Amino acid sequence: MVKNLFKLAGDGSIARLNRGLKYREEKIDRRYELLNLLDTDIIKFDREEWFVVSKISKQDLEEAN
Repeated sequence: MVKNLFKLAGDGSIARLNRGLKYREEKIDRRYELLNLLDTDIIKFDREEWFVVSKISKQDLEEAN
């Protein structure tokens, strides 16, 4: 499961991360702070960066069936 963390505004953005911030650089810095706290990975897909919320392996899925 992934989330587009770097969308700064509009549908799908994490608006509460922006609270109290005026400048784009501050908003991006706050996102990197969150990634460090969560100790998660970033993947690049479709020219955007996504952070990994949860991982499951293909083998785990096959074993569940």
